[in-house]
Formats: sequence, C-alpha cells, structure tokens
Amino acid sequence: MFNKRSLSLFFLGFIAVPFVCHAKDVALSGEITSDASYTSSDEVKVNSSTTINKNVTLSCAGTLRVNADFSVNGTLDTDYRAYIDSGAVISVAGTWTAAGKTNAPTAANNPGVTTGSAIYFYDGTISVEGSGKLILGGEQITGIAANGIIGGSNIYVSSSGGILSLDSAENMEADFSGLETELDSFSWKLVTSYVDKLTVEIGNERFVASNAEKWNAYFKDFVVRGYEDWEKEFSYDGSVLYLNFTRPVPEPSAFGLLAGVGALAFGLSRRNGKRRLTGKDVN
Repeated sequence: MFNKRSLSLFFLGFIAVPFVCHAKDVALSGEITSDASYTSSDEVKVNSSTTINKNVTLSCAGTLRVNADFSVNGTLDTDYRAYIDSGAVISVAGTWTAAGKTNAPTAANNPGVTTGSAIYFYDGTISVEGSGKLILGGEQITGIAANGIIGGSNIYVSSSGGILSLDSAENMEADFSGLETELDSFSWKLVTSYVDKLTVEIGNERFVASNAEKWNAYFKDFVVRGYEDWEKEFSYDGSVLYLNFTRPVPEPSAFGLLAGVGALAFGLSRRNGKRRLTGKDVN
C-alpha cells in the first residue's frame, strides 16, 4: 500500500520532468512542413533527401549526421555537432544556427567555455545561397578560456576535406551576443585540423581555408553579433585559422570632443561661481 508521503513523491516526480532526452537514433527524411524539436542524445540521421521548410531544433547534444542532400529552407538550430559525410550536401536558403559543445568548468576553462566544433567536414559540402545564413556560436559562446582563446562552435576539417560554398561573405556570421569579457583582445579558433583541405568558395572565387589573406579580403566586414565594433583580423599559424578580436580604441577626435566638453563645463562652473559671489553678471 502507498502512504501519503510515497504518493506525494510519486506524483511530484511524475510532474517534474517536462523535458526528456532520448538515448536513441532519430531519422529525418522527406519534407518537414511543421515546427519540430528532436531530443536525441545519440544521432539524428539524414540518409535520404530531406527538406526543412519550417523551424527545427535538435537538442540534448545529439549528433546530426548527414549522408544525403539536406535542404534548410526554414530554420535549423543544432546544439552540438553536425557531421557532413562524403557526397552529402547541405543547402541553406534559410538560417542554420550551429553551436558546439559547452564543457563543464575546469582549471583551463572558465564557465561556459565551448570547446566542441559545431560542423565537421568529412568530404561533404555546405552551400549557403541567396539570403541564407550560416550562424556559428550562439548561446554556447559565454566564456573565454584562460589562454584567451575560444576553441569551439567552429569548423573542423578531416583529412578528406570539404567545401564551404557561399554566394557572398554575408551568408556567414557568428553570434557572440551572450559573451562578456574585460579582455582587450582574444581569439577564436574558426577552422581547425586539416585546414588546407577545406575549399572556400565566395561567388566565383575559390581558395583554401588556410589562406588568411583571402579571408581578410573577403570577410573584412565579417559580422560577429555583440562585437560588431571590435577590430577583427584572420590569421593562420600552420594548423588553425583564427579570428582575432581587438577592443576598439576611441578616435583622437573623440578625445578632443570630450576634452572640449569638459573645458566648457569647467568654464560655465567658474562663471556661475563668480556670479553668485558678486551678485552681478560677469561679462
């Protein structure tokens, strides 16, 4: 028999689990024409032609594994990692927000430091077309490691390479709007591992991802939400393509304006003081 306490605990436990992660594979196929959320902690597989026409969210750190043509005409949010296997093509005409794994705090990582890549190229292709957007980062980017580097929510390239094809540089952005820092500079590992195996296409231009000069030329106005006014520069150290951030320094004219305002305020203050002492206007 149940006593009152055991019954209360039973019903409390039953009610208090509104969100459940499922340890099983999920398969996507055909046209997805309504909003959907998949809570797999294993793999979400695309093994046949699939089109997203609405809003789809993959949560619970499930891995998206794409082996076929996959079109994102609506929105796709992935909170862990996406594998793009040989022959697979992800075509983005809508918006794909790709985030990496957030690790627990360690001696090397501040809280919320992301170290897992968001996209893994295994000889596949991402093609972002028209007004489509590929957004890296998002809510996962909340901290910077002790060495001043963000190591996740980025692109990993295997030895088999891959292709990142964009109609224009505006097709790709990053979202760091949840990140706050007192540092004057930090770096983000944008592309890692076999960087020179990834081909980047911008319109009719093609270059290998290790060519930092081309990144600086074509992505000179690269949008990083929350850090739009910071100075940005791409660099390659032989194994990693970095995007480096530097806090903006006010222009000399801004200092002059502040000094002018300060002098004006000081002058008005002295004028008002003399007026109170004499009881007369001071000309």
